[in-house]
Amino acid sequence: MALTVLLAMAAGWHTSGCSPKEAAEAEPDYFGYDTAVLETAAGDIVIRVEKEKAPEAARNFLNLCGTGFYEGTFFHRVVPGLLVQGGDPNTLDDDPDNDGMGGYSFRGPGTFIPREENDLRHVKGSVSMVLGNGPDTAGSQFFILLDDVPEYDGRYTVFGRVENGLDILVEAVEQPGLPREEGGFRPHDPLVVTGCSVR
Repeated sequence: MALTVLLAMAAGWHTSGCSPKEAAEAEPDYFGYDTAVLETAAGDIVIRVEKEKAPEAARNFLNLCGTGFYEGTFFHRVVPGLLVQGGDPNTLDDDPDNDGMGGYSFRGPGTFIPREENDLRHVKGSVSMVLGNGPDTAGSQFFILLDDVPEYDGRYTVFGRVENGLDILVEAVEQPGLPREEGGFRPHDPLVVTGCSVR
């Protein structure tokens, strides 16, 4: 109930008597869109979001995409046959050791969103939020599954599904890379998000 009220308040922020200056300074809201597109040199990855099932995660992802947050970042962790992980702004710097340790919600540095429970399952093509140390620590990082992983159900928030471009990610995990402590590896030639948008 409280979440519904908060979402309603946020949705009305831009239309309920705000002056142009206040509207310009208000946080972005791309929640009216249903699809996010991550552009890469290998082609577009098209993601359909589930706004009714995971409203906070969907709003977060759409706003980050809509404002170009992911542009220049890359998929820093790949696990062949399992998943690819991206969305970390730390990949923009020259320090590979901090990849996977950064990110925050669309509301700005130091902010996060809670894990949302829903009936969406972690199946091939699902897009889910990465968590830090706790259930309410989702920021900008996400992972896309290359296979069904039912043991992730109830642990992470699925908020979307790849409609087109999953083959691009499958090819990405076939590239050589450096092993990562948490599993998988960091590709020597990672897949870079050259642009991002919503529609």
